Amino acid sequence: MQSHSEPLDVSEVINIIKRQTDYTDKVVEEKLIEFEYDVENIIRDYMGIRPKVLPREKSANQERYKMIRESMDTITTKK
Repeated sequence: MQSHSEPLDVSEVINIIKRQTDYTDKVVEEKLIEFEYDVENIIRDYMGIRPKVLPREKSANQERYKMIRESMDTITTKK
């Protein structure tokens, strides 16, 4: 088996994808272009697995100012 650092032959990549999916040669070639030759993402797309969108972590200072803004908003709306 080849290591990740060695490039794979395109026909070998097509055979790998065909073994894992029911795609034809033409569909595999289209998917390779669409997913920039990333075999794992092609198979994930076939299986319906979407990438997780991770929420952006906020700093403590951002959280503090958010709380201050929210409390000021509730104070101004109560008048």
